[in-house]
Parts: sequence; C-alpha cells; structure tokens
Amino acid sequence: MSLVDMRTVFLSYAASNAVCVGLIALLWLQNRKHFTGLGSWLAGFAMQLAAITLIALRGIAPDILSMVAGNTSLMLGTLLLYVGLESFVDRRSQQVHNLILLVIFAAVHTYFSIFQPSLAARNINLSLGLLVLFAQAAWLMLKRVDVEMRPITRTVGIIFVAFCLISVVRIIVDLVAPPENGFFRPDSLDTVLLFAYQLPFIMLAFSLPLMVNQRLFVDLERDITEREQVESALRSSEEKFFKAFYSSPDAIFISRLSDGQITEVNEGFCRLTGYLDEEALSSTVIDLGLWANPQDREQCVAELRDKRSIHDKEYDFRIKSGAIVSGLYSGEIIYLGTETYMLSVVRDITARKRAEEALRQSEEHLKMSQEIAHLGSWELDLSSKRLTWSDEVYRIFGLEPQAFDATYEAFLEMVHPDDRAVVDEAYSGSIREERDTYEVEHRIVRKNTGEIRYVHEKCKHARDPSGKVVRSIGMVHDVTERRRAEDALRQSERKLRGIVEQSPDGVTVTDEQGLIITWNPAMEHITGLKASEVIGEPVWDAQFRLGFEARKTPDHYREIEEMATEVLRAGQAPWLGELIDTRYQHPDGTYRFVQSVTFPIRTDRGFMIGSVVRDITEHRRAEEIVRLRLRLWEYANTHSVSALMQKALDEIGELTNSPISFYHFVEEDQNTLSLQAWSTRTQQEF
Repeated sequence: MSLVDMRTVFLSYAASNAVCVGLIALLWLQNRKHFTGLGSWLAGFAMQLAAITLIALRGIAPDILSMVAGNTSLMLGTLLLYVGLESFVDRRSQQVHNLILLVIFAAVHTYFSIFQPSLAARNINLSLGLLVLFAQAAWLMLKRVDVEMRPITRTVGIIFVAFCLISVVRIIVDLVAPPENGFFRPDSLDTVLLFAYQLPFIMLAFSLPLMVNQRLFVDLERDITEREQVESALRSSEEKFFKAFYSSPDAIFISRLSDGQITEVNEGFCRLTGYLDEEALSSTVIDLGLWANPQDREQCVAELRDKRSIHDKEYDFRIKSGAIVSGLYSGEIIYLGTETYMLSVVRDITARKRAEEALRQSEEHLKMSQEIAHLGSWELDLSSKRLTWSDEVYRIFGLEPQAFDATYEAFLEMVHPDDRAVVDEAYSGSIREERDTYEVEHRIVRKNTGEIRYVHEKCKHARDPSGKVVRSIGMVHDVTERRRAEDALRQSERKLRGIVEQSPDGVTVTDEQGLIITWNPAMEHITGLKASEVIGEPVWDAQFRLGFEARKTPDHYREIEEMATEVLRAGQAPWLGELIDTRYQHPDGTYRFVQSVTFPIRTDRGFMIGSVVRDITEHRRAEEIVRLRLRLWEYANTHSVSALMQKALDEIGELTNSPISFYHFVEEDQNTLSLQAWSTRTQQEF
C-alpha cells in the first residue's frame, strides 16, 4: 500500500468520523432536553474527529501537534464519550483516576515522540490508554446499569468489548513485531487495525441513537404507565374525597368567596344546620344567616385571602331552628375554574363546650368545696419528683395559691421539726413496705406567720403494670379547729367529770344502747350499789334492783325497759324533765327517799339517758317529825295522858319502823323502874 493510499485511508476515516459527528449532533439537538450526557457524546466524537485529522496531517503539521496533541485528543474524546454514557444511564462517578491516566498518557507520548522517538512505544501507550477507557465503558454498559436498562445498553457494551479486543490485538502485535518508525510506510499493519477501529466506531455512532430511541420508548411506556397509575390514583383519590366529603360527620360546604353562594354541602352540614340540600344550594351563607355574627365571616374571609387557610378557630353558627351552636372552623381557598371558593369544615363542639363549662364549674366547685372544708389534694410523680398541689394546699400552708413549684423537700421543710421524721417515715415506709396507702396526722409551721397548724394526710399509691409505684395521690385536711375543739372538749370533760364526782347528787349516764357508763360516788351512797356493780349493765336492770320487793315482778321489769327503750329510740317521753319522788331500797333492806329528773342526751349515733338523783330521806324524816308533833299536839287537847302516850308510841313506831315500842316512868323518890304501857303494834305482835 502506498503512502498516498495510507493517508487516503486516514482521510476517509476522518470523513466517516465527520458523518458520525453530524449524526450525534442531530441526536443531541433532538434529545438534549430529554436526556443528559448527549453533549459529552458530541464533544467526544468531535474530539476524535479532530484527533484523526491531526494524525492524518503527520509530516505536514509539527510532530508535537500531530503525534502528541492528536493522540491525546483521541484519548480525551474517548473519556468524554465515557462521561456522557455515565450521565445518560445516571451512574456518574469521580473521574480523577481517568484524568491522571490522561496526564500520564500525554507525558509518555511526548517522551516517545520528541525525546526518544518510538512508534511501537507510542502504539502500545495509545492502545493501553484506550483499553482502559473502553473496558470502563463496556463494564458500565453491561454491569453497572440497572437491570431493567441492560437490554437497552447491551449493544453499546458489546461494541466497547470489540474495541477492547482490537486494542489487545494491537498491543500483542506491537510487542511481537514492533513496527519500524514511519507510520505511513506501505507495509504498515496499522492500516488493517485502522479499519478494525473504524468499523466498531461507525457501529457505535449508529448504536447510540438506537439506544436513545429505545430509552425514549421505554420512558414513554413508563410515562404512560405512571400516567395511568396517576389517573387511577386520582380517581381513587376523588372517590375517597367524595366519600370523605359526603360521609364525614363534620359539616362540610363549599361557598363562593365573593358572595357566599353555596355550591356543595355534605350530609353532615344538613344534620348540623337542619337545612335540606336544595335549600342550602339555592342560597348563600348570608341568606341563611349561617354565621351568628356576620363580622366573623368578614374576618374569616380576610384571613383566608391573606393566609390561604384557617385551622381550628371557634365561631358561633345559627342553624335553621334559630339555635346557636359552637363550631370549630377550618377553611381553605380552592379554585374551581376561574372562581375562588372557600372549602369550609365545621365541627360541632357545642357538647364539648358544655362539657368544658361543666368541667370548669366542677373545678370551681371543687376549689370552693376544698376551701370551705380546708381540704386540699396533691399528687407526687416519683419519676420527676414533681409535687403538684391544689390551691387549698397552698392556703393550708399559709401560701398564695401556685406561689411556687412544690417539691417533696419543700413540703418537709414546712412540717414541724418534731414531726418531720415521722411524716417522712410514713411516706417512705409505705413505699419500702409496698403498702398501697398510708395515713398520718402531724403539725405544720406556716412560714409567713409561724403559726402551728394540725393537718391530717391520707395517700394512695398508683403502680405501673410491673407493680412499681410511679405516682402518689393524697389529700391534706386542716384539722386545727377540730384538734382545738377536741382539746377543749377534753378539758370540759375533765371539769365535768370533776363536778360529777364531787356532786352531792347522784348522776347516771347511759350510752346509746342504754348501758350505764357513769355512776358517781353520790349515786353509790344513795343506792348502796357500787359503780363496779352497775357499769355496763342496762339501766332498767339497775332501776329494777332498786325497787321494793313487792314491785319486783316481770311486768314491772318490762315496763321499766320499755320506758327506757322509747327514750333511747326517739328521745321523747311524757315524764322526761319532770321531778319525780320515789324510794330506793338498799341491798341491806333499808330505803331512801329520793327526787330524780331524767333527760335525753342527743349524739350523732342516737340518744343517751342522763339522770340526776337527790337523797331527800333526812328532809322527809324532818317533815314527818314536824307533822307528828302537830298530830300529837292536837291529840293531847282531846285525850288523856295515857291515851296520848299510847298514841305517841304508835306514831313513833310507824315513823321508825320499829316492831317494839313502850314507855315507862322512873320514880325519883323510889329509884325504881315501873313499866306503864306497850304500843299497839307491840301488843299485836307479841
């Protein structure tokens, strides 16, 4: 092959490359908006055209330009083609190693072109450089791309494999039979290899548009599929919206922003307002008077124009019956054609508002009740150690409600120093011993005044599913007044007990069951019964024991029991409070005259019976003696001395209940005792 023929081959190669560049340029113009990387393809083919042209001008152009610049352009064009392919298949990577390869290639080529000319070295250098780039391109097209894209890129990958094989063959040939210097010598094998490179290059130029078209077809199919999916999703969304719109329990309506004309309502709207569909759709929200306060709609429209949406604002709405309901309103601006509309959602919160108001009133009542009862509540979260007090707890401790965040330590600081350890042990011990509750009464010291108050605390622990105490809930009751009242009552009881013990009158008290609980010393003296004998027995038993033998019958016992039982039951009886004279018979047979008064004592469990008994025996005897003297005086005026003495003996015997009575005279002059007379009772008995 002649030199002209070789150069002609190069020029024909350049001409075919030019056609390929034009083809890639058309491809770029048509698809640059659809895919990335096509610009790099065009630049790569253009660089290769420039490289072939420079090589063809060897001997005409300077060697540095023809050999070094031309072959470096060939490498750079191949690199640009590889970068474009990465971008096209969306597998971009760093190109630092390829840039280093390009620099090394240029340096080696310069050395073997200028300083140590060697065609074999330059051929091997070029073939190795192209082999590295072709191998990367083949791996990209055949393995690195997604599995679904490999059918599209497979042909291009095979072409790059062919390039790799040609490069390997050229390296082997140059190593086995190194060419002599002179690239355009007639017997050069490079002519054959040039044809070998040119064929896959042309195939590549036509395969790339085919790959792009296949990609377009696949993308079109994907777009169609995605569009169908979007349309299906849209239909599903519209169906869901339709169902959600019409079946929502909330009132939903669409109205024109400008004049409030209603264009759509759901069933929730009809249920809430009482309007039928046709009534609502033929009216505006203004005609219906839907907004209880027209200024609310104006404010809502202004806010929607400004912010495009409103969420969860409370407004009052007027329904068909004229009643006012509270609604939680949310709205958005939507566009239907050229008109602007309001999509409004109203949730009826009337019941919730009433419940909130009832809860607020309940909380107020609870606070008032706690304040009135001086009873506060508290809660301790063991995980955060946070203690929460109600307002009344603060007041009990002499503080302003919610004056500070309470803590367990702050609480202990306000406990009386002498009670602090007991209180802490009551709480800590209940936790340690796994008890569910504890109860303790202790003193506190108000910081603002130093006043000591008494409080009663009760607590219950809440546990998590594992049984660990996580929260303690309790109450604090100010029992200062109760303690003071109890102290005063104890003092009063001590004083009363002293009075009762020292009283000359007998005092008895029963409990609500009629059992004797008080029997003072005076009562022991009057009745002859010790307190130890009667304490704990029914009062009717003691009364029955004090009666005369002649009256100790079962009927009399039942009578006494029924009278006492009636007082215990109702606290009433005709004889209560009246002064009653009676007689008690001592166990030794003697008797005492007494006056007694009985009264009921009301308690929170019923009635008790109290009695005060006064011994009037001596008084009665003194009265009897006076009456006896008067009778004897009157008797003496009408009877003899002997009859008077007989009468006196009889009266004295009756008065003293003595079975034997007599009188006698002693003669002073005779110093003798002479029996003169016996009493009538003595004569009868003896």
